[in-house]
Amino acid sequence: MKDVARQAGVNQSTVSRVLGTARGASISADVRRRVQRIARTLDYHRNPSAVALRTGATRTVMVVVSDMTDMYYSAIISGVQEVLVAEGYSLVLHSLAHAGPPEGFPRFFRQYNFDGVLMLGALPGMTDDAIASLAGCGLPLVLVGCSMKASSVPSVTAANREGGRLAAVHLWGLGHTRIAVMRGPRGWPDITQRIEGFRAELSRQGADTGSVRLFPCALRQTHAGDEATAKLLESWTPTAIFCMNDATAVGSMSALRRVGLRIPGDVSVVGFDDGELAEFSCPPLTTIRQPRLQMGREGARSLIRAMRGRDPEETSLVLEVELVVRESTCPPP
Repeated sequence: MKDVARQAGVNQSTVSRVLGTARGASISADVRRRVQRIARTLDYHRNPSAVALRTGATRTVMVVVSDMTDMYYSAIISGVQEVLVAEGYSLVLHSLAHAGPPEGFPRFFRQYNFDGVLMLGALPGMTDDAIASLAGCGLPLVLVGCSMKASSVPSVTAANREGGRLAAVHLWGLGHTRIAVMRGPRGWPDITQRIEGFRAELSRQGADTGSVRLFPCALRQTHAGDEATAKLLESWTPTAIFCMNDATAVGSMSALRRVGLRIPGDVSVVGFDDGELAEFSCPPLTTIRQPRLQMGREGARSLIRAMRGRDPEETSLVLEVELVVRESTCPPP
């Protein structure tokens, strides 16, 4: 900066104002162009560490996921990165499994001096109280793909209740009256909303209480869907299965094939997400599409507003979903 200031014939403070984030309105256009030209010639770049020491801002955001191997997060992270990098922020991706107990989160995040945190998807062990405690310590925080029962923390989610309703409309319209719902972990508002939307629509259609049975599936992984479906087939054979995500739906299809059931000839399967797994599964999966890329973008924009001390435009932003019909569903036999 001293070299730039000397060659431009200005003070260091002027160089800082021209090349920094705070643009000085009193600096003439000629001086601004001269400083910028010399900075380019000298290949001058501001030192992020020095800026962080002076301002207390690292321009780094932590992105927290429960499982880095889950393909569901890829499009969300892509949307987050697109917005944050354009605004000059760096991302640090972190798995919740390595963060320690929830009560230690505020200290964990603060010791690395992040400017903000994005939490993606449902996070095991993270209760509403734990999230509220983290937000209460003054660290900007936004939830993406999950929400709290109380809307004290900004969140960006898909229209989960509507997604459940669309799945019910599709399966009931095909004629299915014996439907298994592969329930996700208890207590997650987004999963609860999907099931509520599904059951409410079937009730509206006049389905009796025995038309739908809920079966546990605690993880969003293919092996969990396989194991849960094998368990339910021991006591009941549905004509359709509605899963809370694509991974468990693909696992469910594996279990069905293993016992000789045809998909969709004997059992139709519907997922939720519409990630890469859905399109290339065998058969291609009928599912509820979440706008994951847009969820990531909106979550990043909301976090930027929070890091700049501005109130969110909407505390709880809900984005539309749509039914994508492929080859895993048909009328019952």
